Amino acid sequence: MSCVAQIICLVKSLARGALFATRDCLNFGIRNTVDKALSRLVKIGYIMRIARGVFARSDSQPTAFKVRDIAAFKAGVYSKAIATHGADLAYRFGLLENANAESTFYVAGSSSSFNTILERIHFKRASAKRIATGEETVGTLIRALWYLRLPEPNEVMQQAVASLTESEQMDLVQAAPLMPGWLMTQVRLLLSAA
Repeated sequence: MSCVAQIICLVKSLARGALFATRDCLNFGIRNTVDKALSRLVKIGYIMRIARGVFARSDSQPTAFKVRDIAAFKAGVYSKAIATHGADLAYRFGLLENANAESTFYVAGSSSSFNTILERIHFKRASAKRIATGEETVGTLIRALWYLRLPEPNEVMQQAVASLTESEQMDLVQAAPLMPGWLMTQVRLLLSAA
């Protein structure tokens, strides 16, 4: 079976809106052959290029894709995880006046950026510890405060911590091992004032 035929079989097995990567096709032939086959299938409209090395069935609606899903898929292809960027989180908590102008995520790996059918996505290198804080309220507040790197707590930070429920404040204390030392000290000051 030819490389193109094998890719077509793969595409037929996918649900509408499901993403697949060039890497998913590398067992169908040598890299050059796979790249040419994918390019040919994009040109004839059988598949849609979502980002470099990321594709979907052509009957998928472009509006069905979300920037975060594309970013997570692209990072996952390289066994990396993403996390919401600190500037966006600081904006969400009211600690900054502006979020990132373009979609930006932390990634455990090299910084990079790429175009998608929706917009340009940026990956910014971050430590595994920073990404490990997670996407729950407490983890995102830690990343927002970490991003700000203020020399001492201010009133806006105090309001953000005070807005947490009692349970979330306890979770913030428990998350101390995920914070750098300077942030741990600031959080303890904020909690004692709350």
